[in-house]
Amino acid sequence: MKIILVSLTAMLALLTANILGQEQSRQHNPQQKAEASLRGRDFVRLGEIDTFSGIVTEIKGEWCLITADAKYELHLGDHNHREKTGIKLSEHAEIKVTGFVYSQEEIEIADIAVCIIIMDGKEYRFRDDDGTPLWQGRGQNRAHNK
Repeated sequence: MKIILVSLTAMLALLTANILGQEQSRQHNPQQKAEASLRGRDFVRLGEIDTFSGIVTEIKGEWCLITADAKYELHLGDHNHREKTGIKLSEHAEIKVTGFVYSQEEIEIADIAVCIIIMDGKEYRFRDDDGTPLWQGRGQNRAHNK
């Protein structure tokens, strides 16, 4: 009986240590941390440029594009630049977006680092076609909207 009790205690200790080790590994996994903190420049580097049309909606405080096939979170960059463009996104507005798209299989909403939004016939620019942010001054002074 004593041997069984010692064996069960040892097995329980190993199992607990294994579970705790797996949880710590998940918390300290650099890949997961990197994915959680991706920014617009990362979407430019990792994504591919494409154009989509759809309806704008706000999901959890972020502007998103809803198309017939997918949902995309719109990364518009610097808030000051966004204000300077004069864009006024509103719920259910129809827009056309060109930008760098990055999607991860395990995440339902893909990301777009926005280059251009066309809304109500007006073009709003956020990045050059190569992904350079216009608010950083290297955007060939093309922050002016057409």
